[in-house]
Amino acid sequence: MESIQKILLPLVFMLAFSARFVPLVESSCSIAMDCVDTTTNITHRSGDIWETENCERCTCWARQILLKTCLVIDDGPTLGDDYSFSPKFRKSSVFTVRLVSETAIKRRQNTPEIVVVPMEEANSFVCPDLQNTQENSGSFLIPRFKTVKYVMEVNGMGCCTMYGYPVNVHPECESVWVKDACRFDVLLRNSTTRCPHPSAFVGK
Repeated sequence: MESIQKILLPLVFMLAFSARFVPLVESSCSIAMDCVDTTTNITHRSGDIWETENCERCTCWARQILLKTCLVIDDGPTLGDDYSFSPKFRKSSVFTVRLVSETAIKRRQNTPEIVVVPMEEANSFVCPDLQNTQENSGSFLIPRFKTVKYVMEVNGMGCCTMYGYPVNVHPECESVWVKDACRFDVLLRNSTTRCPHPSAFVGK
């Protein structure tokens, strides 16, 4: 619970303090902790790419936040090549064995399983209890363990302007915003004539 609070509280503070957006390089890009287009009030899904009325191109993505890494019982035999005998049940002096692929065992050990926890359960999530040794008529289970990472998924988006900002504009010229085209034109002052002097654009 404390780990979830440490994750969520900074996000809440960031949203409240920065009025939802956090400016990046030269204010030409921004990020948000959700995928809501404030100009249309549309909530986008992970993988969506769209353009806003403010001449920004936005992308929504999902990211995973690790809640806990747990050790759980791997209760299924996986058959494959490179078999080895692994004791599963023992009764008196008689062993019952199962065939387990050593390749499959190494694969499971090196690649932890990932389980997504619903957002509403994330704050109270705890690792599943490990089962005690199972007793059944003198038999008991020798468990094989695996690592499972429990995560929650949250959406975020990044938006960048689709235009460049004029810099080093000659004093005889001025930059004029053309909203329909999502661009700045550099023109002679009080004129529709393009500026004959060189200038540069940044931020696109």
